[in-house]
Amino acid sequence: MCETYLPRFVNLTFLAISRYETAVPLGVPLRCFMLSLIKYQSYKMPMSKQQYRSEMGIIADILGVTMDGGIQGVIVSAISRRANLSHYAVLEKCQKLIDAGLVESMKADRNRLFRITEKGIRFFQEFQRFQGVVQGLNLRY
Repeated sequence: MCETYLPRFVNLTFLAISRYETAVPLGVPLRCFMLSLIKYQSYKMPMSKQQYRSEMGIIADILGVTMDGGIQGVIVSAISRRANLSHYAVLEKCQKLIDAGLVESMKADRNRLFRITEKGIRFFQEFQRFQGVVQGLNLRY
């Protein structure tokens, strides 16, 4: 059985430096040491948070979905699924896009459809060009 071997060995002779640059003490099975190191690091270091999309990234995703919808338009649930947003977040962002003149809303039967405008297409193309420049510079916007 593996006991807990935390990397706090002071007066021990060390066998090797692993690929993680942590010294492995002699007399400790490497597997047990690596498992304890993983446990130790999970307690010691905070978990990294997921990087969230910026509002511009979300808007670009919505515009991309509406571009794919073409002239027919796209229903809210399709935007929600493909842009990975809640129904209400989609409605809120689409209202901003309607106010800016990038998207238009229309009613078809019981569904509300969103369709990208010419201005929206130009904006989306310019934004994609901007994204390419930013990614080329390794920046996060």
